[in-house]
Amino acid sequence: MLNILLSTILNLAGCSGSFQTDNKQPQIAFPGALDKAAIVQEAIPDVLNHSLLLGNGDMNGLVNIVDGKLIIRLSKNDVGDWRNDTSTDSTLIPWKKIREMGAAQTLPSRIGDMGWHRYAYACPIPCGKIVIDLDNPDKDKGAVLDLHRAVVRIGQDEQSAVTVRCLYQANLFLIEGGTTADLLSHEVEHLPRAESGGSGQIRTLYQELPAGVDWPGMSYAVALATKGNKTAVALVSSFDADDPLAEAIKLAEKTVQTKTGKLIADHESDWNAFWSRSGVQLDDEYLANVWYRNLYFLRTVSRPGTAAVGLFSGLVGDGKPAWHSAHTMNYNDEQPYWSAYATNHLELASSYRWLISRYWKNAKWLCQRLFDFEGIYFPHNLFTYQSDHATSKQPGNSVHMHYPWGSSIGITGWVVQNIWWEYEYGGRDPEFLREKLYPMLRDAALFYTNFIHSCQQLPDGKVQFGPSVSPEHFGWSNDLSKNWNDIHALVFARFALEAAIESAETLQVDRELSSRFRNALQMLPDYPTHGEGEDRVVVKVEGVEPFMCNIPVPVFPVFPGELITYFSTEEEKSLFIRTIDRLESNGNNDAMILCHARARLSMPGTYEYVVNSFKQRQRPNGILTLNVLGSRFNPFGHYTEMFAASAVVSELLLQSVDDIIRIFPAWPVEKDARFVDLRAKGGFLVSSEIRNTTVQSVKIESTAGGDLQLLSPWKASKIKVTKDDGKQQIITPGKQNIIKLETAENESVIIQPVL
Repeated sequence: MLNILLSTILNLAGCSGSFQTDNKQPQIAFPGALDKAAIVQEAIPDVLNHSLLLGNGDMNGLVNIVDGKLIIRLSKNDVGDWRNDTSTDSTLIPWKKIREMGAAQTLPSRIGDMGWHRYAYACPIPCGKIVIDLDNPDKDKGAVLDLHRAVVRIGQDEQSAVTVRCLYQANLFLIEGGTTADLLSHEVEHLPRAESGGSGQIRTLYQELPAGVDWPGMSYAVALATKGNKTAVALVSSFDADDPLAEAIKLAEKTVQTKTGKLIADHESDWNAFWSRSGVQLDDEYLANVWYRNLYFLRTVSRPGTAAVGLFSGLVGDGKPAWHSAHTMNYNDEQPYWSAYATNHLELASSYRWLISRYWKNAKWLCQRLFDFEGIYFPHNLFTYQSDHATSKQPGNSVHMHYPWGSSIGITGWVVQNIWWEYEYGGRDPEFLREKLYPMLRDAALFYTNFIHSCQQLPDGKVQFGPSVSPEHFGWSNDLSKNWNDIHALVFARFALEAAIESAETLQVDRELSSRFRNALQMLPDYPTHGEGEDRVVVKVEGVEPFMCNIPVPVFPVFPGELITYFSTEEEKSLFIRTIDRLESNGNNDAMILCHARARLSMPGTYEYVVNSFKQRQRPNGILTLNVLGSRFNPFGHYTEMFAASAVVSELLLQSVDDIIRIFPAWPVEKDARFVDLRAKGGFLVSSEIRNTTVQSVKIESTAGGDLQLLSPWKASKIKVTKDDGKQQIITPGKQNIIKLETAENESVIIQPVL
C-alpha cells in the first residue's frame, strides 16, 4: 500500500509538468533523494502523529482525515489575540534591588500572579477548518506528502484522488477533488466564535480579535470558493489589508477562475527553485530524509517579509497553546533557524530578524528600566506583536519578564547571535553589518560592558559576574548563592563583546567604545568547573556540583557559543569532551544542542548519537518530538525548534567554525555521501563527495570573495587547485594541514589531492 501511494504521487502530482524535464528550471542536485523523502502514511487520523504539514511560510495547515472527511486546520503567523495584560505583574525589579534582596536573603524564587498565568493571551489562535467530503471515504485514507512539489495526495485512484497545496505565491489553499467543501470556525475558549457567512459557492469566516489597554486589536478573514472539483481558500489578516473579508473573497474567487495548471506551475516553480539551492545524497536514507523534511518544514513557517512563527507550527488544539506559543528566547526561538545557514537558505532566517528588530526599541527601554544604564536587554519571552513599553498605559508596562527566567543575562547576546550568523554565512556584507546588525550588536556589547563594570571586581582583576539566572534550572536563590558566573551568561557576554569588537574594526567606527569592550572582555571570569584532574567538568554556575540539565548549558562554549572549537588546545577540548560525555540531561531541550556540540568536536560515535536521538523522537508524519516518544511534553504540538535537525545533518558533512572549512568532519568514513552547495561562513558554497572511504574532491564557489581556508581532507603533501578558467596550480598545505587560497567574488575552484 505504501509503495503504491508513493509511486502514484511521484507519477501524478503536479500533472502540469515535471521540472525534471524542463530545461528552463534550475536543476535539483539529487531529485531521487528528494523524492524518497516524501512522507507516506496509510492513514492520517490525528493532528499529532499523522497530520501532514503544508505551508508557505506565512499561512499553514495541518492535514488529516477524520470520519471520511478531509480536515485542514488553518493558522497564520500574524493572527493571534495579542493582548498582554501585565496589570498585576510586579516583575520589573531593578538589578540593584535584586542584589539588595539577595544580600538580605529575601529574594523570592518565584512570582506567581502574572498575566501570563491568568490569561490565555497573548497567543496565536487557529483560524478555522477546511472540511472536504471524500468520494471514497472507506478507501481514501492513505496520504503522501511530496516535499519536492509541496503537495499532499490522498487516495490511489486517479479519478477520486484529492490533492492539497498551500500555494507559495499567495495565502491560499488549493484543493482538487472531493465532493462538498465547507468552512468551520474553532471554539477558542476565551474568544467568541468567528462569524460565518457567504452565499452560493462562497463560504466565509470573519473574526475581530479584541483590543487591550495597549493593543488596538486585529481581525482576519477566511474565504472558501468552489468551481467544479476545485476549491480555493484564502486567509487574510488586517496586517495584509484594511478589509480582510473583502480581500479574502476577492482572492478566493479569482483563484478558482484561474487555470489550475497555471496555479500549480507557479507553485511548483517556487519550490523547484528552493530545492535547487542545495542538496544531499547519503548512504543513510533516514538522515537524508531528516535533512530534506526539516528544511521543508522550516519553509512552511518562515519566509521573508512575514511575522515570525512561535513555539509551534500549526495549532493542535482550540484552547490555550502551551507557553502561549510565544517566542522563548533562551534557545527555543533561535534554534529552528539554525537550519537556514549551512543549507544555503538564508532567506528563511529573515523572519527571525523581523522579530528581534521590532523589539529593539523596547529592549533599550527595558535595559534602562532594570539596570539604569545604556544598552539593550531582552527578556525570556517575546510575543509576535508587542506594544511600546515606554508609552504603555498599564502597570508592568506590557513587559512579560516571566520571573525568574527573564533574569537570564545571557539571553541578550544569544538573541543577536542568529543575526550575526546570517551576516557570517552570507559573506559578511558590510552594508548588512552597518545597517542591520552592528547597531544592535553594539548595544548588546554596551549592555555587557556596563553590566561587567557594575559587578564586584576581585583581586585578580576579574569580576564576580552576576547575579544572573541559569535558564530553566533553579531560578533565583534567596541569597543569590546559585546566581554567580552563570556559564550561559558568560558565553554570550563574550560572544557579544568579541563580535562587536570585530564589527567596529570592519566598519572603522567606535574606536573608543571598542576599547571599552576589550577592557570589559578581559574582566570576565573563567567558566565554572567542578572537580579535579580527570574528574573536572564544566558546570552551570559557580559553586554547584553537576546535576540534571533542562537546557545543556555546560556545553554552550562549544555550541552554540563557538568559543571552544576543534582547533582549541587539547586541554580545552578534553575538558569539554569529558563534560559532554558525563552530562546528565532530561531530554527536553537538548537534542539539537548536544548533537551539534559532539559534531563540532568530532567526538567518536557522533553519527550514531545523532541517529539514535532523532529516531527516539520520530513521529510517523516526519516531525520530531521535543523529547523521546512518550514524554508528557510532546502532545503540546509540533515544536518548530526541532526543525533544526537539518542543521545537525549538515554539521556532519560540513563545518566552518573559526573560518576553517572542514569536510565530512563527523561523518563515518565507511559511508558514502555527497552534498552540493552547502554554505560555509564567509559565503562559500561547498560541494564534495566521500566514496569508498575517500574524499574525492572539493568544489567551492566564493560568493563574496576573500580568504579561503580548508582543512585538507587528504594526507597528500601536494594539492591541485583548478580555477574557472581551467588554470591549475599545485600548492602545499600549511600549518595544521590547512589549505589557504585567495578568492575573487563569484570565483569557483576545484581542490583535489595530487596522487
